[in-house]
Amino acid sequence: MTFNIAHGRGADGRVDIKRIADVIKNSGADIVALQEVDRWTERTGKLDLIVELSERTGLTYAFGKTSNYDGGEFGNAFLVRFPIVQEENVLYKNSTNEQRGLLILVLDVRAGEIVVMNTHLDHQTEDSARLSAVHELIAKAKTYSPKAIIACGDFDDAPQSRTIQTMKTEFEDCWEMLETGNGFTYPSSSPTRRRDYIFVGKRQEELTWMPRPIRARVLSTDASDHLPLVVEFKLYGKEDNARSEVHP
Repeated sequence: MTFNIAHGRGADGRVDIKRIADVIKNSGADIVALQEVDRWTERTGKLDLIVELSERTGLTYAFGKTSNYDGGEFGNAFLVRFPIVQEENVLYKNSTNEQRGLLILVLDVRAGEIVVMNTHLDHQTEDSARLSAVHELIAKAKTYSPKAIIACGDFDDAPQSRTIQTMKTEFEDCWEMLETGNGFTYPSSSPTRRRDYIFVGKRQEELTWMPRPIRARVLSTDASDHLPLVVEFKLYGKEDNARSEVHP
């Protein structure tokens, strides 16, 4: 799952962490990439949102701080059901409006190790910061070769944009691979735009297995101003025999 939780504030303007946790639990997701996560900020009553969500869902958390905000911290986070082997938080070099970042985990998913990436890109009309961030993301992904990679997040741009087209030079858009409708995730009250994506790295010959998307859906909820996107994967070996299942 990828889900911009808007610091827990729903479409009704209320901050309700239980509501976010319920969406995650009901989805059955094993890997959850969250954006706009607050820790100890005034606007959320000094709650540590990611610890609270971890306790409510029973999933292990990782947090990638991008900035100090409102007396606390702000950034991206993961909730995961698998053991974390490695963790890295990258701050993009050319953030303009506010600092943006990339949180990376290496997970042990039984079949082997997989890399999951979580990001939230700049929302300005001019796309130079987004393009720069995507180039950094791709370069960082290559340092984890030959591991399989899934990249998630709020990319704040449309499928036909230079941002997404650049991502697709090295990744495949899972929603497009499955052709399951418009995939609109924003705004949650009446979605008209794709802003949230889950990508999978293009197949590489040196990999012994590869995650392939088999189902995708956008969940309906008023828990945030974005809707969560869920993609189900199977891990296929070189001879296309299913090895295991993962549900980001």
